Amino acid sequence: MAVLTEVIAPDMDCLIGEDYKYNNRLSSRVTLNFADIMEGDHASPRPKVFGSSRSNIPRLTPAKARVPVSATVQAARNLKRKSIEHFSRTLSSATPAKRAAIASVTSQYSGFSKPLPNSMRTGRATLAAPGGLPRYLQTTASSASRRNVVSLTGSARANIPSTSTASTSRRSSSSFRENAELVELRAKLASSEGELAKVTAEKDLLKSQISLKDQNLETLQSSIECYRQTISLKDAQLSTVQLALEAEKSKSATMEATNERLESELKEQLENIGRLMSQLSAKRDELREKDEQMRLLHNAVVDLKGQIRVAVRVRPPLGKEMDVPITHITYPGVSSIKLDQGKSSQSFEFQRVFGPNMSQARVFNDVEELILSCLHGYNVSIIAYGQTGSGKTHTMRGGEGDAEGIIPRAVKYLFQSRDKLSDLDWTFEFKASFLEVYNEEVYDLLAERKKLEVKMGSGNTVVNGLKYYEINDKDDIENILAVADRTRSTAATKCNEQSSRSHAVFELAIQGSNKTSGAYRHAALHLVDLAGSERVKESGAEGDRFKEMTYINSALSNLQNCIRSQLNKNQHIPYRNSKLTMLLRDSLGAGNSKTMVIVALNPAVTQIAETKRSLDFAQQVSILLRMSMTKIGSAKKQEQ
Repeated sequence: MAVLTEVIAPDMDCLIGEDYKYNNRLSSRVTLNFADIMEGDHASPRPKVFGSSRSNIPRLTPAKARVPVSATVQAARNLKRKSIEHFSRTLSSATPAKRAAIASVTSQYSGFSKPLPNSMRTGRATLAAPGGLPRYLQTTASSASRRNVVSLTGSARANIPSTSTASTSRRSSSSFRENAELVELRAKLASSEGELAKVTAEKDLLKSQISLKDQNLETLQSSIECYRQTISLKDAQLSTVQLALEAEKSKSATMEATNERLESELKEQLENIGRLMSQLSAKRDELREKDEQMRLLHNAVVDLKGQIRVAVRVRPPLGKEMDVPITHITYPGVSSIKLDQGKSSQSFEFQRVFGPNMSQARVFNDVEELILSCLHGYNVSIIAYGQTGSGKTHTMRGGEGDAEGIIPRAVKYLFQSRDKLSDLDWTFEFKASFLEVYNEEVYDLLAERKKLEVKMGSGNTVVNGLKYYEINDKDDIENILAVADRTRSTAATKCNEQSSRSHAVFELAIQGSNKTSGAYRHAALHLVDLAGSERVKESGAEGDRFKEMTYINSALSNLQNCIRSQLNKNQHIPYRNSKLTMLLRDSLGAGNSKTMVIVALNPAVTQIAETKRSLDFAQQVSILLRMSMTKIGSAKKQEQ
């Protein structure tokens, strides 16, 4: 009903304002009873006064001439028409809820064919109780009321008797009340319109929000679809990964089983290795002990053969020498040689005799045990003595391949022995030098040619300025020998076209240490190729060659004296008489040294005299050696 009131109220002002003027004091006290009119009792309308007697009712004075009844009816019709039009417009734009409410009310009270409810018969022109209609609507809309309205013409209105004054007064009071009610309804209408505008704005806002939500919903639906596709793809990938994972799990299980088996085998192997290491350690200790025993036995054997040994080597005939049979030299045994001089013959005994058919390798085999003593901490010297052209340089230096001499073979043998001793935790370092003594001056064959100073102290001999080069393989030694060959002093003599005019001394300094036992060894290997020992007269030397021969023979004579003194155990040994003996001091049977002299012989018949002189020198040394075997003690190794 409130909805219907809002629809009709705006057009009610046509009934108020121009019909009557009223006293404001009566606006709160006079109420026109429209119910009586709606029921048909319009002939005697009476105003009801609340809280006052009838005599106190003021009389209403019309402001204008009386309005014909037909005009009032026409105004009511116009109001109804406008109200219906307004109602139709409002109904077309109303919400479904409002439409349902209005339809319910209009269907209930359409045409006012039924009696009005009591709430619409009480008399005040205000909103009725819920379910009722306002009184102005009852007055204007009721068909019964319209039937009771008297249509007055202009002439009839003038003839209205005075007895109708009370009725007129009641109508004026009723119009006044209706006017007040309309004002109140108009205010309520304005408020309702404001609320309607607010609701409309809220509705528009909600529509825009709904539109935005719809767009968001579409976006979300698109995202959901995208996510669904992504999830589908991820599911496929997950399936693939799961399959791969299963395969990896299977593989991992296999590998774990394999690992367990391998770990078991490894554990067993480690235990075996531990046992083997213990055995190896024990074997190493045993081998070390045996090596020490072997070393002691080896050096005992070497000492039994003598600290100073003498061997003879006869070179094979060369060139024209091969045309003449060699009958003056024979070999009764492996350690004896016989020289037949025609009128007389003589036999000589030495530690070893190498005939002309002996190879370089066979000669080295006999000196090999001395070379090995160097790694045991003993100084060793091998000296080639003989006349020019007897094969000294060939024996010591040699050629290529099988013709290699003692120097290159000795170094290679030491390399091999070093590698074997490494199993016993030994490490060795080799440094080489090569010098010559020419006319009692010392020169370095591996560096710039200049004189070097030799100083002999109480313990050893030092050559100031001599350079040592570390060698690790055979290429290093071959390079050193090649440089020395180009530098060594040579000249032609009657005995040899290319005779060495100097004493060449190759020295290999050896240092070894054992990381297990902490033992340390050092030794020196001297390999000496002496100058030719021929007599000055027979060599045909003159001038500088004569001077050279004088120095050579003097040095060789001092060498013989030192060897004799050493074998005779003399307190004074004349090492200082020549530079050669000073350099060979530590290798001539003194202290911990071992020496071997190889006397080279020329097989030519024309050189039989020089051969006899060389054999005499070798025999003297050999005799002294045999005599001193019971006097000279064993050599002492240099070991710390």
